[in-house]
Amino acid sequence: DAGREASPGAMVTVFVLFPGRTEAVCRDVSCASVPVLRQQLSLTVEQELTVNHPRHQGQFALLERVDQVFDGCSLKVFVPQHSIFVTSALAVRRPVAWYPG
Repeated sequence: DAGREASPGAMVTVFVLFPGRTEAVCRDVSCASVPVLRQQLSLTVEQELTVNHPRHQGQFALLERVDQVFDGCSLKVFVPQHSIFVTSALAVRRPVAWYPG
């Protein structure tokens, strides 16, 4: 049943939107645990996952527990932004862009 919470270890179909992509990728994944799910999606340690709400499709929350995953859900992969400030003799506390990896 699409839209129903998956039991731990069950296989579900999810739609994953990766950074820099405009179309979601359909994947069949196991709901054994969040680390197993991250491994199946080949995520790096810097990347985070959000999952849509089962009834409010436009609302996303950080994926923290496997019981948030349901068959037909949408997952978004993102890299949190970090602010780094650099101070030197030439620049006084100036923000710079930093990209992990």
